[in-house]
Amino acid sequence: SNRVQTYYDFPSETLVLEISEILPHDAGNYTVVAENPKTGERVETSAPLTVRGDTTSIDNTAFVAPDAFRTLEASSPLRAVMGESGVDTNSYLNPDILRTLDQTKQKPTDTPEKKQAVSAPKVITPLQPVKCNEGQPINFTAKVEGNPQPTFTWFKNDQPIQESNRFWSHYDIPSKTVLLQITDARPDDNGTYVLLAENPLGRDQTQSTVNVTSGPRVDTNAFVAPEKFAAFDQQYGPNLPTQSGVDTTPFVQPERFAQLEVKAPAPTRQEMQQPEAPKVVTPLQPIQVNEGSPALLQATIVGKPTPNFVWMKDGAPLAASNRLRTRYDIGTKQVLLQINDVRPQDAGEYVVVATNPAGQETTATPLTVVPDKPGVDERGFVPSDKFRNLEQPQDQERRPLAIVPGVDNQPFVSPDKFRNLDHVTPTTRPEEGQAPEAKRAPRVLQPLNNSDLEELMPVLLTTAIDAGSPMAAFTWYKNGQPLVEGNRYTTKYDILTKALTLQILAARPDDQGNYTVRATNPTGTDETTSQLTIRPVSSIDSRPFIQPDRFAPLEVKAPAPTRQDMQQPEAPKVVTPLQPIEVKEGAPALLQATVVGKPTPNFVWMKDGAPLTASDRLRTRYDIGTKQVLLQINDARPQDAGEYVVVATNPAGQDTTATPLTVVPDKPGVDERGFVPSDKFRNLEQPKTQTPRPLAIVPGVDVDSFIAPKTQTKEGQDT
Repeated sequence: SNRVQTYYDFPSETLVLEISEILPHDAGNYTVVAENPKTGERVETSAPLTVRGDTTSIDNTAFVAPDAFRTLEASSPLRAVMGESGVDTNSYLNPDILRTLDQTKQKPTDTPEKKQAVSAPKVITPLQPVKCNEGQPINFTAKVEGNPQPTFTWFKNDQPIQESNRFWSHYDIPSKTVLLQITDARPDDNGTYVLLAENPLGRDQTQSTVNVTSGPRVDTNAFVAPEKFAAFDQQYGPNLPTQSGVDTTPFVQPERFAQLEVKAPAPTRQEMQQPEAPKVVTPLQPIQVNEGSPALLQATIVGKPTPNFVWMKDGAPLAASNRLRTRYDIGTKQVLLQINDVRPQDAGEYVVVATNPAGQETTATPLTVVPDKPGVDERGFVPSDKFRNLEQPQDQERRPLAIVPGVDNQPFVSPDKFRNLDHVTPTTRPEEGQAPEAKRAPRVLQPLNNSDLEELMPVLLTTAIDAGSPMAAFTWYKNGQPLVEGNRYTTKYDILTKALTLQILAARPDDQGNYTVRATNPTGTDETTSQLTIRPVSSIDSRPFIQPDRFAPLEVKAPAPTRQDMQQPEAPKVVTPLQPIEVKEGAPALLQATVVGKPTPNFVWMKDGAPLTASDRLRTRYDIGTKQVLLQINDARPQDAGEYVVVATNPAGQDTTATPLTVVPDKPGVDERGFVPSDKFRNLEQPKTQTPRPLAIVPGVDVDSFIAPKTQTKEGQDT
């Protein structure tokens, strides 16, 4: 409104709200709210305004413009902090007048009572130097006596300390102790502090220094040590030296970022006598999988002693993950990498590096991921094998998993027709003098081996079988029942090596059992059996990413006790207990108690019966000079409310003190800004012939009325 103006004076740090031509409806309670837009911290102060009614017709127009007096409200300097008793540092009554209220009246005696001798101020216990970290509270204490009671003034670097919500001074008359508390210490609090005590008989002073160790307000301790990411920034090869960050203790355990590898057992002396470098017999094959499906990469690599295997992707070491499983099957000499729940970012070139003392060998292949169609989830609620019976007459049983050589397990041409093509002599035509091959039954050359694996690992059962003549058909059984087809099972027979394999992806506990493969032809049958054991693991990775010691309770550990302290120990004793405290949301809170003990106790803070976890909002320390244990809570929040307990312990015993903390929440913010800017209605308060005055500062709330106040004409009539 054009009657209301506000401004802020930076030199004096004074905020002014000026209301000209005060009206009756201006009466009310006025509140100013100051808010920091970056941190969200806010403070407010309120005051009532009372307007006395005026019924006279006296012209109240001021001869001097109100603006002329504005400087009078901002020119006075801030008052220095005066350490007087009570919370209000400017008492309405002299403390000497109230001193008799604290004393018990003595019975009248024959001899008159002696008056207390007057004396100049005298420092009994001087101030002690303070050294603390940034953000911790600072406590100055000194004992001063004098009669009449002295007045106290605090100085910093020879300048009076100005009033502030971070400074609080108090004088305790019975103990003659002067206290100055500074919350949330800052680097600019460093300096020399002087306490000056004065009364009409003289003065005395004591001084001390403050050394605040600066530190970042934001916790810059790295969650992961920088050297853990060195492998991502360099090619495969020797580790390059890296410079550690600020916090060399990693939040995440280092083995979480170990490269995906298979470590071979320690070589025997016999293997080291005739070592053989690793050799790739069957390289990795290109593979294409659908998003969300499992992928299996496999290669056959031999070497003596057994090689170590390291997997890489796009030239960088592949980090271990709970979606990746790798192992080396000694029987088949195959190294396997299983990727569960394939994602688009898994696409790339994969390399396995085999290394032993005799040398090194690698093989690589690309992995292509076919993304799902956007927006449509085509995964069935019921597994596809549940509908298998719909594809055959109901009177037929489910088809067993039969093995016939070749990719297509139902070949158009029998393999027997091609067998003679590999045995043609240079001088004999195939059709001349060729005797038919004798029939023979299938025979197991190398039986299946028992396997013991963890859940989700790939399973590879391998055996060598002579298929006989004619070629046998192979059938797999589990616990005596034919193994039913599924998308996790893959079986293959290699005619040249006579190797028969069964692969099971992402092993489950119900895959455990006896597996049998039976080879049958018209001449006979043979079979081999093995036991598969699956060790179940939790589907949730219970290993902590953050080390448990990061959640240590909030405590103050005392220095090691001396031999003298242990000769006459004293159990902790609470001299001054914690006091109930009520703070506004966002303001700092300070809990303090006086506890003595010998040797110096250890202190642990608890909240609502549970240990209070360390946090960058909490600061605690024990001041040996004042025997005070302090807990400072910065930026109090509603969840900080509760009962706080400090437990003091030393070898002689234990003591505790508790207090409640109440947090007053901020008032819910109601947006009282008008839909139409207030200056749009300015012309309603003045004649149209006058030009509107410019509005320098618009207040937050327009308290002016839409209708101009009544005035009087020269005849005295209201208009």
